[in-house]
Amino acid sequence: YTFKKLGAQELSVTLTPLTSDKDNINNKFYKAIYVVPKPNIKMLTSDTSAPLGNVLYNLYSVSNTNDFTNIDDKKAIVLDNRNIRTLSESDIESLRKFVTDGNGLVVVGGETSFDQGNYLNSSFEELLPVLSKPTDWKGGRSIVLVLDVSQSTFHHETLSDILGNAIFILEDENLRDAYAGVIAFGSEGIDVSGGLVYLGNQANVLRLEEDISALTPGSTSETSLDQGLLIAQEWLENEVGELDIIIISDGGIEQSYEDALVVADEIGNGDIQFYYVHVKSSAPSQRDQFGNIYAEDLMESIDGIYFPVEKGERANLEFEDLDIPDETEDDEPVMTSFPLIEYNPNHFITRNLEVEGNITGYNDVTPKAGADRIVVTATGKPVITTWRYGLGRVAAITTDNGKGGQTTWSSQMYSGNNSKLISSTMNWAIGNPQVEEGTVVEGEDTWFGSPATLYITRYDEGVPKLNYKGETLELAVTGKNTYETTIEPKNIGMHDVSGYPIAVNYAIEYRDVGLNEDLPVLIKANGGKTYSEKEALALLLTDAKTNSLKSVQQPVSRKLYFLIAALLLFLTEIAVRRIREIRAANRERAE
Repeated sequence: YTFKKLGAQELSVTLTPLTSDKDNINNKFYKAIYVVPKPNIKMLTSDTSAPLGNVLYNLYSVSNTNDFTNIDDKKAIVLDNRNIRTLSESDIESLRKFVTDGNGLVVVGGETSFDQGNYLNSSFEELLPVLSKPTDWKGGRSIVLVLDVSQSTFHHETLSDILGNAIFILEDENLRDAYAGVIAFGSEGIDVSGGLVYLGNQANVLRLEEDISALTPGSTSETSLDQGLLIAQEWLENEVGELDIIIISDGGIEQSYEDALVVADEIGNGDIQFYYVHVKSSAPSQRDQFGNIYAEDLMESIDGIYFPVEKGERANLEFEDLDIPDETEDDEPVMTSFPLIEYNPNHFITRNLEVEGNITGYNDVTPKAGADRIVVTATGKPVITTWRYGLGRVAAITTDNGKGGQTTWSSQMYSGNNSKLISSTMNWAIGNPQVEEGTVVEGEDTWFGSPATLYITRYDEGVPKLNYKGETLELAVTGKNTYETTIEPKNIGMHDVSGYPIAVNYAIEYRDVGLNEDLPVLIKANGGKTYSEKEALALLLTDAKTNSLKSVQQPVSRKLYFLIAALLLFLTEIAVRRIREIRAANRERAE
C-alpha cells in the first residue's frame, strides 16, 4: 500500500469469525503509522539509467551530482563505481565527517572501484568494511548446537548441565568470528535461534544465551534427535567454510538412535564435523542391551567426536583450525556464474528475504575484522559487507550496478525479489528516515493496560511541548535535546499525542491464546496427568474415581490407654498394699 499523504495514518485489521466467537475482544488490531517524506540521498554515478538508479529513484529523493556539496540534509551517500582518482582528500574528509556524524555510506563496485579502483591502502579505504585485495576466505565457521530438552533431562537432572554447556561453548573466544544457531529436540525439533547468527556481535550472543536459558523440558517422554538433526541439515545445506554440529544430551537416545544415525550419516557426507557432548546420568536409555553407549556408537559410525562429561563439568571442545587454502595453489575450476548466498540471514538487510540468483562478476575484497558479511557467493567471496563507523553505517556492495561497463555482472541482483537487497541495504545505511528538524517524536504502539513511552528529539531551540487529551505532558530530560515521557491510555483504539499516533490494542494476555506448552510438564511434575479429547472421554472419569481413593496415614494417639493402665496399676498396687497391711495387723492381734 502506498500512502498518499504525510503524517499520522491508521491501519486496522478486523477478523470476522465463520462460527461463534466466545470473546471478540482480540478480533481487531490497530497499527499506527507516521509517514515521513522520502529520505534525501546523494548518488554519485555516471549512469543514472542503470538498475541501481532505477531502484533508488523509485524509493528515495535522489540528487545526482559529482561533488560533495549540499550534503547536510542528506541521510546517505551512494558512490557507484568510483575510482580513487575521482575522490580528493577533501572529499574523503567530508565523507568521513558525514558518516561519523551518524549518516550512511553505500559504496557500489564495478570495473573501476575497490580492487580495480586503487582503493587499497588509501585514506578512503579506512571508511570501508573491506580491504581492496583478494581474499582467501572460503567461509568462516558455522556451528549448530542441538540441545536435548526431553523429559529425561528433567527426571535425571541433566537439563541445567546441557544448557550450561551450550552457553559455555558460545562464550569461547575462538568463536567470535563464527556463526551459530541453536536447535532443541524432545518430541520434535525446535528452531530456537531462528537460524544462524553472528557471534561477533555481543548482543547476538546475549540473546542466544537468554533463549537457551529459557528452554524447558518437553511435554512427552519422546527423544527425537533425528528431528533436530534435520533442521541442522537444512541450515547448513548452503553454508561454506568449517561446519560443525554439536549435540549436547544426556545420551538417552534409544528411541531415535536408528533414525538419527540415518540423518547424521547423510549430513556427514557433506564434510560436516559432529561432536557429541554426553552429560552422564542414570538414564537407562543411554545404553543398549549389551551395555554399549548409544552416543558413543553414533559418533563412531560417522567419524564424530564423543565427549563425555560428568554433571557439573563443562566440555572444552577444541575446534579444528579453519582451512586456509595455499595461495600458490589454484586448482579450482574456473566459474563464470556465482550463486548468491545469505551468509547472515538474521541481519536487518536479509531478514525476511529469500535471495536467489547469480552474479557473473565481483570485486575481490577482504572483509575487515569486525565487519559483518551479509551476502556472499557460493565460493565465499563477499558481495554485501557492512560495519559501523563512528555513529554512521557503511555498506560495501562489491558487484556492479546491474548494468556495468563492458560487461554486466549482477543484473539478477537488481530484479524481482532480489532488488529488495538494495533497498534494505539503503534503509540500513539511512537508519532513522525522519527529517532532523523541529520536534521528532517516536514511540511504539502498546497494549491496553500497559503504558506507552515516547522519545522526543528537539532539533530547534527551546523545550518541546506535547499535548495528550488536552493536557501538557511532563518531559524528562535524557540527554542533549532528547526527552522522554509516558502516557497511560484508558481505552483501546488510536490516540493522538500532538499529531503523533499511538495505537492501543487489546490487553496483551489476549494476544497469545491456546494451550500453554509448559502446562503439561507442570501437571505431571505435580502428580497429575494430561489427556487427549478421546482419552478424556474414555478414561478421565475412571481415573478420577481411582485416584479419589487414597491410602492416608494419620497419627493416632494412645496416650489415654496408657494413662488408664497406669491408673489401674497404681490403684491395684494401693489395694495390694492395703490388703497386706490388714493381714499383718490381724496376725499381730492374733498373737
